[in-house]
Amino acid sequence: MYREVIDNQIANAMKNGKHVHLTVWRAIKTEFVKFQTSGAGVELTDDKEMQIITKMVQQRKDSFEQYTQAGRHELASAEEAEMKILMALLPNEPTEEDIVGAINNFLSNKAEKPTMKDMRDVMAFVKTKYPTVNGGLVSKIFRENYI
Repeated sequence: MYREVIDNQIANAMKNGKHVHLTVWRAIKTEFVKFQTSGAGVELTDDKEMQIITKMVQQRKDSFEQYTQAGRHELASAEEAEMKILMALLPNEPTEEDIVGAINNFLSNKAEKPTMKDMRDVMAFVKTKYPTVNGGLVSKIFRENYI
């Protein structure tokens, strides 16, 4: 999905002198190439591309927080700018109501009361519906509302 767009975006960023965009697009391309040449034997699918970009967003969030705490605001703002570009590529994060709805949908097919053993199945179901969902948030909602 993104592979087809990357080269055009790199060319556009170079033509327009958008250095931050160019850096981000090159970083994405690098991560995709690393994945393809890793020898893991796994194909680079649209889901894997989204996972890679989600990981890159999380890395930028972590760096942003560390730079902010250290008082390095110029570096923090650079990380924030890259993070915003990456986040624009991903679908919107589901709200808590969306997650609760997905969990309810999954549990409507179950006859007995849910237990912690159901966590893996619930997580897998919600992840298929919302690929970029935060697993920690799903776990928290499931434990607080259903166990």
